[in-house]
Amino acid sequence: MKPYSLPLIYLSDIIGNSLFQLFARSIPLLFFCIVIFDIHFKITFNQFLIFLLFYLLSFFLYYFISLFISSLSFFFVEIFPFWILYFAMITLLSGAIIPIDFFPKELQTIVLNTPFPYLFYFPTMILLKSDNIIFNYHELSLRYIQNMLFLGFLSITVYKFGIKRLTVAGG
Repeated sequence: MKPYSLPLIYLSDIIGNSLFQLFARSIPLLFFCIVIFDIHFKITFNQFLIFLLFYLLSFFLYYFISLFISSLSFFFVEIFPFWILYFAMITLLSGAIIPIDFFPKELQTIVLNTPFPYLFYFPTMILLKSDNIIFNYHELSLRYIQNMLFLGFLSITVYKFGIKRLTVAGG
């Protein structure tokens, strides 16, 4: 067996899946909307660069959460319930279905302290150049960095403890 890095393999898989989603779904759907529905976007180059930066940050948040959940397989027989919980939390708290702006203030405060709105809501609001964005770019960057440091530490720690616990039998 060659010494492969499981986190890097997992990162490569996520990058491949994301590129597939971009080229097989997003771009054709965007083209379809522009041609059929005559939808026009007024996006400046700077706005697009800021969007790409925050999209990249959200991608790494997604990676760290996924690595954490996958690393739980060292400790649990079945991790499918964790994935179901994760996708349910994304559905409810990411702003992808219901915008965070529609939540009551108390719930907004709770949700903004989770990593979920940073996956979809904020990159979308930046792309739409919404005036309703909750944080300025500096505060938003700090929140992304805090989430990435916490989730990165958590996922790498769980992974390393799991590798130490791993026992492989056979040859």
